Amino acid sequence: MHLQKKNLKQNILLLFLFLVFTGCDQKIIKKQATDNNPIHFDVSSWKKSEKISDKLIKRIDYIPLETNDSCLISGIGKLLIHDDMLYVLDNQFGKTILIFNKKGRYINSIGSYGKGRGESLGIDDFIIDKNDEKLFILDRTQRKVLIFKLKDGTFHSEFYVKFLPHNFIMVSDNTLGFYSKFQGNKQGPDYSIAFLNLEDKSCKWFLEKDEYDTRIGEPFSIFQSKKIYYSSYLKDVVYRITEDDVFPAITFNFGESKFPSDRLKKCNNRSSDLRKLFNEGGWTYGVGDIFENDNFITFKIKLEGERNNVIYSKRTGSYFYGSNYEGALIFLRMTKFLEVNNNKFIGQIDSNIFKKMKKLVIEQGGNSEFKNQYLETEEIVSAGSNPIVILIEYNKF
Repeated sequence: MHLQKKNLKQNILLLFLFLVFTGCDQKIIKKQATDNNPIHFDVSSWKKSEKISDKLIKRIDYIPLETNDSCLISGIGKLLIHDDMLYVLDNQFGKTILIFNKKGRYINSIGSYGKGRGESLGIDDFIIDKNDEKLFILDRTQRKVLIFKLKDGTFHSEFYVKFLPHNFIMVSDNTLGFYSKFQGNKQGPDYSIAFLNLEDKSCKWFLEKDEYDTRIGEPFSIFQSKKIYYSSYLKDVVYRITEDDVFPAITFNFGESKFPSDRLKKCNNRSSDLRKLFNEGGWTYGVGDIFENDNFITFKIKLEGERNNVIYSKRTGSYFYGSNYEGALIFLRMTKFLEVNNNKFIGQIDSNIFKKMKKLVIEQGGNSEFKNQYLETEEIVSAGSNPIVILIEYNKF
């Protein structure tokens, strides 16, 4: 009798533990399923006149980049941060990657111009392999990827690709992901995303192209932060890239301002016809600059042709959007976001534009601390200085 009671207690305990762990598994599965469902935005009723309150900003910092003959920058096309160093690509005359410390002082550069081994005719994109301490450079003109050691900036190796690459990311330790506007596959359909195996250089293609995949668009379409996102310039969907798949992550309802597919088909990817269609105005498109940290996803979107910034809370599902900012942070409208580091969203603004905004900033109300920070930075830069790096931390909502 005592043994039966003991066995009964053990069985009840085992049943309880089974139910508990089974319940936990079900909750995890449900949460994973929820995470994999696309986030949806109905932008058909959004207003172009909305502004983002400066109360949303928790902290803002500035890093004016040193300006001298060795490190002149027309504008920052891409910026990555690793070990408190800023790696910067000039968006117009990028022939090397410029390296600055966290205070903006110029340190060194990586890369050299030319057609020889270890040289590039231009840098269209770059990525940092933080695990292997290497820097990858993409030269679209030569269809070449060059690899350098981060420790001393010396050349390591290079290889060529058979398609026309535009920008790329590190999908995993052994795989690079490329975006290509033109695959040039005459025997079959063209695709947008290629996974390239670094060992055998084999390729796996994703996302067959349609009329919305045109040659007009932003220079960067793949964005890597907490997750990796790909956005086609005219489409109403943003894709997430994982180690083995590409799938919808953010969807939009553009309403009547979505480009009509029949008219895009008639353009047949002819640049002149596409530009005429663009010039009609009133279209919603251009989702890009998609970056994510632990709390937020931010991106830009052209709402009827006017650029809006969006800050989405992953915790609550709420969001703010606007074509401008209230208060002394009105200049943020002209800031292009480039990176996420230590949960701060990092962007850049041209120093000339930054200084021209002075009168507007002074006239604005709002947070006096933000205004004083702006004025202190404005005093130490000139119109011809290198761009200013801006670090922003948002309040949770």
